Amino acid sequence: MQIGAQLFSARNYLKDEAGIDAAFRKAKEAGYECVQYSGAPDGGDFCPETLKKIIDKYEMPVKLTHIAFERLRDQTQNEIKKHLAIGCKNIGLGMMPRECLFDMDKLNKFIGDVRVIIDKLGEKGCKFFYHNHHIEFYKLPIGVTVFDYLLAKLPDLNITLDTHWVQRGGADVVDTIKKCAGRLECVHLKDYIINDKLEPAFAAVGEGNMNWSKILPAFEAAGTRYAFVEQDDAPDLGEPFDYLKISRVNLKSMRY
Repeated sequence: MQIGAQLFSARNYLKDEAGIDAAFRKAKEAGYECVQYSGAPDGGDFCPETLKKIIDKYEMPVKLTHIAFERLRDQTQNEIKKHLAIGCKNIGLGMMPRECLFDMDKLNKFIGDVRVIIDKLGEKGCKFFYHNHHIEFYKLPIGVTVFDYLLAKLPDLNITLDTHWVQRGGADVVDTIKKCAGRLECVHLKDYIINDKLEPAFAAVGEGNMNWSKILPAFEAAGTRYAFVEQDDAPDLGEPFDYLKISRVNLKSMRY
């Protein structure tokens, strides 16, 4: 299982070529093996020529992205072409439209759109990944969570399971990993704490309350190949790579 950096954690770097170059360099220096390219302006858009140059410079492959839903739905073939140009076959969506939670017709329309995207990506050897937040653990009027409904309706759906958001959604992280076995090639490692305002908050991996001694082996058993460290609020706390370094050191102490 490779440990990667989720560059959403350093999204303040992704505004121009110099910043992107610096982000890849700092991820490499921190000991990461790959990255997820996410958090860039314009819904995660990128110039494939520029990004490929930086990937090759640092030998730091992009193994997953997050792209705006409208672009994935309406410009699928163009996104496939751009991703293949940078050597990335895993294309992700960070979140569904919130209105889908409260309207079954809209939720089913979203699922239908995703099914088409999955098929189009599959024809070109690519995979679609859906990233969860806590909102997917909202229970629908039919008595199941949005998360379980997605799994049932989309048997080919890959999940970028986010540990923090599973816990914040009130689900058991290890049980959820086991439920999603075979769908978890790419996941997010994100810790969970209660801060000094007595509110749920993010933390560097190993600095919070998540049970990593059980979570990490569960991911390995479920078939995870790329585990991306993410800390959503890192750009607001100072230098984001200071926090990504802490996570990497802690994971190495856990033998990952």
